[in-house]
Amino acid sequence: MRTLPPLARLYLMIICLSAIGIALALLPISGVLREQALLSIACLVAMILAESAQVSLQVRTDQQVNLTVGEAVAIFSISVLGPPGALIILIAAAFDSLRRRRTWERIIFNAAMLTVVYTGAALVYRALQTPGATPYSGPLGLLTFLCVAGTYHGANSLLVSLMVALASGQPVLRIYRESLQQTSWPHLLTFAIGAAMAALYATDPWLLLYGLLILIVSRSTFATVAALNSETRKRQELAEERVRLYEELQRQQEELTRASKLAALGALSAGIAHEFNNMLTAILGHAQLGEISDSVTEKDYSLSVISRVCQRATSITSSLLTFARKREPDLSPNLLQTAINETLDLVRPDLERDQIRLDLAINDLPAILCDLGQINQVLLNLITNARDALRGRANAEIRLALGASEGHAVLTIMDNGPGIPPEVLDKIFQPFITTKSKGNGLGMAICYGIIESHRGHIHIDSDPDHGTAITITLPLDADGYALEEPQAMAGVV
Repeated sequence: MRTLPPLARLYLMIICLSAIGIALALLPISGVLREQALLSIACLVAMILAESAQVSLQVRTDQQVNLTVGEAVAIFSISVLGPPGALIILIAAAFDSLRRRRTWERIIFNAAMLTVVYTGAALVYRALQTPGATPYSGPLGLLTFLCVAGTYHGANSLLVSLMVALASGQPVLRIYRESLQQTSWPHLLTFAIGAAMAALYATDPWLLLYGLLILIVSRSTFATVAALNSETRKRQELAEERVRLYEELQRQQEELTRASKLAALGALSAGIAHEFNNMLTAILGHAQLGEISDSVTEKDYSLSVISRVCQRATSITSSLLTFARKREPDLSPNLLQTAINETLDLVRPDLERDQIRLDLAINDLPAILCDLGQINQVLLNLITNARDALRGRANAEIRLALGASEGHAVLTIMDNGPGIPPEVLDKIFQPFITTKSKGNGLGMAICYGIIESHRGHIHIDSDPDHGTAITITLPLDADGYALEEPQAMAGVV
């Protein structure tokens, strides 16, 4: 008791003294228990079994309540044993608390509290029930049942809530709402079963067996409901965990996509820098020629060359911004030819430096719904992979083909490199799978995700003797967007 606050200790003492006073007052009339010894023992055993077979029901993440069918036995005892039955309730409550190895404060409080509650409900029953009538029968019996059940449940809830409030410093109403209110309907069910058992016993004692059967089924129902409640909460927690993991996966995938973009751009940075140096040299040279020349024709020619070089530099810069920009996927009508042109502006200097021939067979296609930046990224990754496979090989060639088949745009990227090893080919789209000594294994996985998000498909055929062919199919737009299309490209660069 020393662990309880002073007010809680005082409250516990008042409840205990009240229970002692009730027990002493009942001793003179406790002879009814001896007269009905068999029934009294049966009620005691039933109460102990009912309390020991409690079911735990979780009502919140951090809160659970215990359900028993002990109230049914109590309501039955009120009608057949009267107020002296409080002594049986006291013994059963103390025995159950000892069996559960609860603290002395809880043992004393539970036993005293149930004694007070039972006695109050028994006095209400005796005041309202017509002597000699079947318990809880007729309109008056229904009123008696409601008053007895209300007294039992109300007094129980009030005394328990007040004890918890004094011990924890929380409001009484909050404790009732969070811990006890959820069990009101199950308690009402057990009260009704107890009243039915009392009526059956008064009519024919053998009918009590049916009441016991109902009591057992009710307890099993409580256990089933508790199991379903627990399973539902586990599934809810699992669903919440899956949502959290999915969001985390989405975030990590975005970071990987971003990292892959920057890695691909980094691999091309040397070639792009060399290209810009060449363009700056051409601009500077023609600017100087224009300054020293007195011919208008030569000046116009120099300005024309400078203009073309600046347009090419602008195209490369635009492509770089398209790749590097971090944003959400933006599906809009775009031409695959545009994506190919922008990507080639980036990779062409690198391919020329490595003496890799580029063969184009690009047909005119209508616009499709796609994210141009993401399609550019796919092309950049695939062409860069082909370049790496061909680097240092004689007669190296990359072929790009674009056409249509059965309502789909078909883009093929082929090389005559060494191919992909069979043991790697089956899992090439998995993250961190790579054939490069310094690769991160993210490029193909990201390409697969981008094409799948565009409702397309990507397929790889590879042979050591013929190289690798990657085929991408994307659905054509059925409405046919009215966008200006460039002329078809064909030839060898």
